Amino acid sequence: MKNILIVLVALLLAAAGWLILRDQTAEPSAAAEHVPSESPAAATAAAPDAGQAAAAAQPVAGAVLLWRRLPSGDNLLWHFRRDGAPMTRAAQAAGPEWTAVAHAPGGWGEGDLVAWRNSATGELRLWRLSGEGEPRSVALPPAGPDWRIAALADADGDGDADIIWIRPGAEVAVWTLQDGAVIDQAVIGDTGPGWRLAAVADFDGDGRADLFWRREDGDSAAVWALDGVAAPATRSMADAGAGWRLIAAAPLDAERGADLLWQDATGTLAGWSGADPVRTFALARPASEGWTLLDALDITGDGRAELLWRRVADGSVGAWSLAGDGRVTDIALPPVEAAWQPVAHALADASAD
Repeated sequence: MKNILIVLVALLLAAAGWLILRDQTAEPSAAAEHVPSESPAAATAAAPDAGQAAAAAQPVAGAVLLWRRLPSGDNLLWHFRRDGAPMTRAAQAAGPEWTAVAHAPGGWGEGDLVAWRNSATGELRLWRLSGEGEPRSVALPPAGPDWRIAALADADGDGDADIIWIRPGAEVAVWTLQDGAVIDQAVIGDTGPGWRLAAVADFDGDGRADLFWRREDGDSAAVWALDGVAAPATRSMADAGAGWRLIAAAPLDAERGADLLWQDATGTLAGWSGADPVRTFALARPASEGWTLLDALDITGDGRAELLWRRVADGSVGAWSLAGDGRVTDIALPPVEAAWQPVAHALADASAD
């Protein structure tokens, strides 16, 4: 990629002044103790026999969607079963001054990782969600106000999520985590002006996250292959074009690694296998008008992500299960009122500004 400048870590950190330890302040606390009466509800599904029913009721590892409602601060989790139906449980509430900036299912050992930032103080906290009890909460060193968390993703291949940071100008930093503590940190590169971080996913299937960049003029794209806090390997490619919006980065076909899913103004959907514009695949059905993609998440445990859609006008939610030939099978999901918003798993077409 043109204009990428890998700068000495020590100099950048010193100049930015973005890591200064300070006293810990109060963690996100219970803003509301009740379980919402109009919450996303669990669906039920019949099975032909007891054996199939037991198998269908098994939870899918990592298939979790976190919902948050403001200003109450209520949080709920959907844990998906292998039949695609969500099991719902309440998570500890957090006051409206706390923003859930990212959620990584299975990102902290066998628990889910949630990153929080206090809009008033800038304080950062991690939650480990596991089981029915209160989350384990860990305070992080503060970051400068111009830095924001782009994603929680495994940058070093150790199986746990790390923090990918970005700030205006597309400067990127990585904090590697172990048991909720920052083990290492570095500014790993700078794209220069005119680039947008569009997605974070493991495109080559090596167990480490990659960054997918788009030029704002729609002329070109690039991938950074992360290796912890080391300088990333980069490759350039053509872009899909300004008429295409990137809506998901997840394993959608049977090939190794995550794929990119694009949508144009007509609702037409097209995929790039492994973020490679040469290896394309098509979906047999366009996106329906009025429906917005919530997430791409493997809710059935078949190794491919399903597409979760929402129609805010009436609260309808549904999922598409994708076949290798592009055919789509519908999965019914419970409706969700508009006040509830999902906490993103992965960044898609987000600006660094």
